[in-house]
Amino acid sequence: MEKYQIIKDLGAGSFGVTKLCRHEETKELVAIKFIERGPQVILTTTHLAMVMEYAAGGELFERIYHGGRFSEDEVYYLSTLYLFHATPFTQLL
Repeated sequence: MEKYQIIKDLGAGSFGVTKLCRHEETKELVAIKFIERGPQVILTTTHLAMVMEYAAGGELFERIYHGGRFSEDEVYYLSTLYLFHATPFTQLL
């Protein structure tokens, strides 16, 4: 975080807050999500890992195709997973 200056809060949710930040060197504005550390979040020297419930129900596609709509909680959970999958680790710091 030493490369970023926090400007203001953008929003808050169940798992953390999103802040508007500026990169010190490039002056680029970015949004950084700060997730509260808890027993489900493990930080190693090279990775941020989240401990999650094991879902033995099969592929997500099958759930969408056969299961119909998702609840708001399911959408939030899956969006969070996508965030971690789609964002390089260095951009999360």
